Amino acid sequence: MQYDKKLIDSLIPKEESSEVQVEKLRPGQLIKRLDDFPVVYQPLGTLEWHGRQNPLGCDAIKATALCKAVAQKIGGVVMPAIHFAADVDIEGPQGIGYGMDGFAGMKLPGSFYQIPLPLLTELLIHACGNYFDRGAQLVVLISGHNPPIQQQIMDQVRDHFAPLGKPVLTSMEFELADKPEYRISDHAGGYETAMMLALSPNQVNQQANVGLEREDLGIASSLSVTEATGEQGKAYFESQVRGMSLWVQAEFQRLKEHAD
Repeated sequence: MQYDKKLIDSLIPKEESSEVQVEKLRPGQLIKRLDDFPVVYQPLGTLEWHGRQNPLGCDAIKATALCKAVAQKIGGVVMPAIHFAADVDIEGPQGIGYGMDGFAGMKLPGSFYQIPLPLLTELLIHACGNYFDRGAQLVVLISGHNPPIQQQIMDQVRDHFAPLGKPVLTSMEFELADKPEYRISDHAGGYETAMMLALSPNQVNQQANVGLEREDLGIASSLSVTEATGEQGKAYFESQVRGMSLWVQAEFQRLKEHAD
């Protein structure tokens, strides 16, 4: 069964909406937003230890906030974040552990994102297929979870759709900053803590590690947690919004010109 746009338009009146999150849109609002700019953003994150000080959904919070800000600025709609993600086994002093568990030498509480990598790839392929099947002309995968294996999975999804003429863009959130000096990343350190102070400040406790044994438990960063500021996080975020907006607009314009 094909997606019959003419039939849909005859049955469902279009409605204006400034809302960009798909789960909050009525069908007529979704149709109008995709008619105006047929781009779907898919945030990717985790539920994962990000230090004692940060919320477990840090990666998804980053990616979702960025996608929402860009959609509000240039158009398109944002899907709910996917919290399963890719990582690798890491050998640490206490043995082999998954992701930050290996660095920490223990199974850290709150890390609920592990999934077989072929299954994750299939999940993302089916998700993107759904979006293309119902009106999207471009899908953008943005990951707030930054290990290289995550980028490799996203690129496999991109490469699956490329021969079909269905474009998928992929990137880590931090790589989109329009200022090169802001293209930095860490795990649960000063960068991610600054981002959380900007995006979800009520969920951050910067003093949570102070005075405890192993203050840096599950943290991989040279940037100070206690010196991170919301102002710095805001600067990172705004740079990412500018860079991503230009990137998506340029790619969409290229697609239009190619179609013409």
